[in-house]
Amino acid sequence: MPTGVASDLLRVIEGDLRSDKARLWTLAVVGALLFAPAWYLAQAGGLVVHAGALAGGVGVGLLVGHRSTRRYEVSLRSTWREWNRFSVACHSVGELHRKVRGRAGRSLPFLYAAVLTGIWALEVLLLTLALADATAFWWSFVAVAGNGLLVGGLVGFHLRARRWTRELRSSIQDMVQRGEIGVWGTI
Repeated sequence: MPTGVASDLLRVIEGDLRSDKARLWTLAVVGALLFAPAWYLAQAGGLVVHAGALAGGVGVGLLVGHRSTRRYEVSLRSTWREWNRFSVACHSVGELHRKVRGRAGRSLPFLYAAVLTGIWALEVLLLTLALADATAFWWSFVAVAGNGLLVGGLVGFHLRARRWTRELRSSIQDMVQRGEIGVWGTI
C-alpha cells in the first residue's frame, strides 16, 4: 500500500458512517411502524409473518452486504491510489467503488425509484385485494412479508456496510498513528 491516505477518503468514510447510522435508525422506525398494518390485516399472524420476514430480510441483507464489502476490500487493496484520487468527487464508499471500476458514480437512482414504486404499487394492489375480499385474506400475508423482507434486507445490508466501514476507518487510523502512512490534503 502506498505511503499516504487522502483526507478526502477519510471524509467519505466518516460520511458513510453517519449516513448508515441515520439509515439504520430510519429503517428501525419504519420496521416498527410496519407492525401496525401487519396487526390490522392479520392480527397475531401478521405480527409473526412480519417479524419472520424482518429476520429473514436481515439475514439476506447481511449476505449481500458481505459480498459487497468483500468487493470493496479487493478493489481497495489493488487500487489504493485510485480510491484516494477519486475520493475528492465522491460522497459514499459505494459511489467511490463504482468510479474506481470505471462505472457511473451514482447507483442508478431512477431505476431504484422505479423498482420501489412498482413494489409499493403491487403492495397497494395486494392490500386492496385483501381488504375487499375475505377469501383473498392470504394476499395480506404477501404484502406484510414483502414489507418485512425489504426493510430487513436494507437493515442487514447497512449493518454489514457500517461494520466494514468502521473496520476500514480503524485500520487507517492505526496506520496513521503508527506512522506507516500519512494523511494528505486533496490529491
